[in-house]
Amino acid sequence: MWLAPVAVALIVVGLAIGLAQRGDHTSLPSGGGDPRDLVGVTWKVLTIDGQSPDQFLALKIEPNGRFYQGVGSCDGLQGRLRLTETELVTTSRRPSFGLCPVRRGEPAAERQTTATLGKIFRGSASWSLRNGRLTLSRSGAPTVVYGHNGRATELRQWTYHGVGISVPATWPKNAEFCDAATENTVIYPDAGHLLCGKQRAPGVSSVEFAAYNPQIDDHLPHAGVPSTVLIDGVEAREVVAPPSTRPGGRFANAFVMSLVIASRGVTVTIAAPSSEAASNLEQQLYLVHP
Repeated sequence: MWLAPVAVALIVVGLAIGLAQRGDHTSLPSGGGDPRDLVGVTWKVLTIDGQSPDQFLALKIEPNGRFYQGVGSCDGLQGRLRLTETELVTTSRRPSFGLCPVRRGEPAAERQTTATLGKIFRGSASWSLRNGRLTLSRSGAPTVVYGHNGRATELRQWTYHGVGISVPATWPKNAEFCDAATENTVIYPDAGHLLCGKQRAPGVSSVEFAAYNPQIDDHLPHAGVPSTVLIDGVEAREVVAPPSTRPGGRFANAFVMSLVIASRGVTVTIAAPSSEAASNLEQQLYLVHP
C-alpha cells in the first residue's frame, strides 16, 4: 500500500536538503536516493563519458553546502550547492587555484577538464547512487561516474578576517598553555599568549591566526627562499621556518610554516609534526569572498 508523499525539510549542519519521503526506500524514484549519502564523502572520478581520467579527481560535499571538485594537481572548482533526492543544484561556483605555485595561465589539460566538469556544476544536474557509484548527468554535459573513496572526516570551518580553514570538528579553539599547543587546535589572537617556557605537546598540530604586522611578518626567519602561492587566486607569501634548535617552547619539534596574506591583513602560522602534515593543513586554507 502506497503512502501519500509528505514534504519535509532536512537540515544537515546547515546544508538544506529537500526530501520527498515515503514509507520506505523502495518507493524512491529510479534516480537519486538519500542526499545525506553524498555528504561528508570523498568521491573519486572514475569516468567522464566513459573515459577514465589520468589523475585523481576528487569531489567533496561538506555539510554546510560547500563543495570542491578537483580538476588537476592543485586546481579545482568550488562553490555552494543544494541537494534534493534527484538533483544536485549548483548555486555558486568559481575556480579554485588552491596553493598552486604562481604561474601564467592554467595548463591546457586542466583547462579542458575545468570546462568539461564545469558543465555539470552549472544549474541543476541529475544524480543517482547505485552500488557505491555516484552518477551525475545533465543535458549538454558529459556523464560523470564517481566511486566511493572513503568517508571524509567531519569538518569545522574557522575563519579570521576573510581567511578560512577546514579542520576536523574535534579540534578546539585556543587549546594552549603558556603559548604552547596542548592538543590539535586553532589559535586566535585572544588566546593570551602568556610566555612561561612551556614545551609544546608532542605530535600535535596547530593553526594560528593573527593580524598581519609588516614590522614582524616581513622579516620572519626562514629556511630557503620564501615563495609566493595562490590561495583561491590571491597571492600569499609562504615562509618555512628553520628547524628549531631550542629544547622547549611553542614550536619545539614542529615543522612550521607561515602564510602572509597581506591583502587580507592576515598571517596564518601552521605548526605540525611533519612537513606533510603541515602541507595537508595548508591545502585546507580558503578565502571567504564577500
